[in-house]
Amino acid sequence: MITGGNAESEGGGIRVGNNAILVAGNSDIRNNICIDEGAGIYNMGNLLLLNSGVAKNQKQGINNTGSTILINSTIYDNLREGIRNFTASAGLINTR
Repeated sequence: MITGGNAESEGGGIRVGNNAILVAGNSDIRNNICIDEGAGIYNMGNLLLLNSGVAKNQKQGINNTGSTILINSTIYDNLREGIRNFTASAGLINTR
């Protein structure tokens, strides 16, 4: 579980940098705060979430400027958007 993170910009819980790869399974990313963008996850690289939840973050659940794939995952009850996608790609499979 990743919870209680706090950042002024780019990712209160997780920040995936340019050209970086993050694969996470059975994870819970919740209750993170970011003043700028992406309270739960700020992704500029390649993100794969499997069987995971992104919830109750104090801005976007996921701010995506890279490549994101979510499989069997749930995004809910984030203060703003669930996923904010900027000139990027996102694939959702069995995700709500």
